[in-house]
Amino acid sequence: MRRALLLVLAAPLLLPALAAAWFYGYENWTGGAVWRQAEAALQAAGEPLTVDAMRPQPVPDARNMAAAPIFRELFTFYSPRRASVYELKLPPPARPPADADESALVALARRFDPEFDGDAPAAAHVVLEGLAPMEPLLNAIRLAAARPDSVWPEKSALGLEAPQTFLWPLKRTSEVLAARATAAVAGRQSASALADFELIARLAGRSNQPPMLAGCFAGQMMLGHALDIAGDGLAQRAWSDADLADIEAALGGFHPLDDFREGVRGERALFLTSPEALNARAEALFTFVDFRSRISEWLTSTLCRVVWALRPSGWVQRDRANYATLTQDWLGLVIHNGFIRPWALAEWSARIGAVRNDPMEFFRTPLTVLVLPTFANAARAAAYTQARLDFARIACAIERHRRATGHVPGELAELAPRWIDRIPRDVIGGGSYFYRATGPDDYTLYGRGWNARDDGGSSANTSPLLGPATADDWVWTAAR
Repeated sequence: MRRALLLVLAAPLLLPALAAAWFYGYENWTGGAVWRQAEAALQAAGEPLTVDAMRPQPVPDARNMAAAPIFRELFTFYSPRRASVYELKLPPPARPPADADESALVALARRFDPEFDGDAPAAAHVVLEGLAPMEPLLNAIRLAAARPDSVWPEKSALGLEAPQTFLWPLKRTSEVLAARATAAVAGRQSASALADFELIARLAGRSNQPPMLAGCFAGQMMLGHALDIAGDGLAQRAWSDADLADIEAALGGFHPLDDFREGVRGERALFLTSPEALNARAEALFTFVDFRSRISEWLTSTLCRVVWALRPSGWVQRDRANYATLTQDWLGLVIHNGFIRPWALAEWSARIGAVRNDPMEFFRTPLTVLVLPTFANAARAAAYTQARLDFARIACAIERHRRATGHVPGELAELAPRWIDRIPRDVIGGGSYFYRATGPDDYTLYGRGWNARDDGGSSANTSPLLGPATADDWVWTAAR
């Protein structure tokens, strides 16, 4: 009788227990199967599955830029901000521009002297004088960057080892060097400006290892400073023929779109290496809080945390699989043969949309639906940097041609192979950049923007928030 009574009392609990066991078992089994299939596909394609597979090999300290005292401090102190390299920074802007036409150099001078109201040569003197106290640190960085390799020490982040500490100091150093080079160009000190350009280029080339999107963005920003210096010198015809050849050769070693591609691979490897740690970070994005009272705040936040904690482990594996598969689709569909195809985003976005619009799948694969859509803006920024780099290389070759012949070329084909090995192809799709000679000394050079069409060299429709990469066409603007 007692046994029968216990069975009657336990019956209402038995069905939910069986349902929960079936649910967790099914989701864990299917999630694991989907991940194993995705993992096998990546392995067959030779894709890296761990961050360790993308890290550079150790090098002796004597060859390692990161082991120089100026950078070793970043990993010695408890707080990296105690390192002396953090003293490299520009003063903040003092006040709004006096007028809309104020030059960048004058605005820079006013950061050192808020009352400055002179011309460009005087501004160059103010900037160089303001930067003079930083000369010892910049010299130490120059000596460190002369070492042939750079393998940065590792700093724990997101539950695994991923170096990030050095990025902010490198970016600020690049800003200081760019400011000094801008003033040096205006002051006709081309040798000094070229030395700072070359140092920025070396730092930019050492900012993304192992490849991650953070390092990719930092490298793009620093490369942008180097391109600004090159453009300033071209606009003022400050570079010698040898300088132009050196600048073109230095820029030819950079491939921002390829770096972005490797950064995407690195982000994927980061996720695949430690999905549990990254999913734990995502919990906050799915915690909805009712702040009407302390009780409702506690109830809603606690309920969200409990629901998140009860997610089957198979969902984490499914998230890994979706992230891995959709990333691989992106790399093969949108980035193709070294160029980018924005029009292919529609097909890829439809795949993401199918996951995002399914409430159950959205909760199953949160990092996939939250992170992957950000690739579009990141890819546009990388493509824009690649286009600017291509333009700068072409512009150096055009200027060398003009000096030798007395006029700019009638078409870009005249530049290769004497002034440049080969003419870069349009990063948007791989066609030809657009070029028109408009006089003996003047020309128009541009490429298709993210809309992938020829808008006649118009830089209209630029978003004030996202910057010049959103313009209709990407235009080279280093005109006198």
